[in-house]
Amino acid sequence: MAPSAAPYGTWKSPIVADLITQKTISVAEVHVDPVTKEIYHGESRPSEGGRVAILNTNAGKDVFGADWNARSGVHEYGGSAFAVRDSVIYFTDFKTKRLYAIKNSTPEAVSPDNQNHRFGDLNIHPVASHLVLSVLEDHTKPAPEDVVNTLVVINTQTQEVTTVAQGADFYSTGRFSPDGAKISWIQWHHPDMPWEGSELVTANFDASSISVSGTTVIAGKPGDESINEAFWVSNKTLVYLTDKSGFYNPW
Repeated sequence: MAPSAAPYGTWKSPIVADLITQKTISVAEVHVDPVTKEIYHGESRPSEGGRVAILNTNAGKDVFGADWNARSGVHEYGGSAFAVRDSVIYFTDFKTKRLYAIKNSTPEAVSPDNQNHRFGDLNIHPVASHLVLSVLEDHTKPAPEDVVNTLVVINTQTQEVTTVAQGADFYSTGRFSPDGAKISWIQWHHPDMPWEGSELVTANFDASSISVSGTTVIAGKPGDESINEAFWVSNKTLVYLTDKSGFYNPW
């Protein structure tokens, strides 16, 4: 075919945006099973409508079929849509909004059927592994100012959802201590963004009654100090980043 001239920016090209993005995959998140040491990761696939598949990383195999999408809409950004312990994978499905467990190969619903509820940032209790700590975002009243965020524990055996923290505008990073006797989380309030001001909170946790006590803000300040990346390194030691010096540093 003979070449033809066209005004700047109007020529036709076989290289289009879809061609580039559909062939590109990205890793959404990575988790190591603390019991079996198996590695799993979430893989975002533009060629499948942006669906996030969970793979056994070493085996290179999907853990569920093409009808499932391990993606969360919490805080609109989503993220942290699955967790794993002792070969059981819990994930939140983007379409149904429910939490599911994969114990063999077929996902089984373990949370109530409610399209207004979004789950995310999952953490599994280290002893009572049927208990899953999660952010719950309630869109029963869909106006942005009426959406309610809480921190909950889901009993995956009974599908009961128990609130363990409420009152703040946003929650994230809910984590059980290694012995399961304590929990921690980060919370913040309007008009702050989490990098402007947030609080790190701890509480005692009773797995038998699924309740908390002794809730205490241990770091951070609304509008002044931001907390990030909090995690337990032992039953009594919690490590986190704080910007109270003007720069994020471990504490």
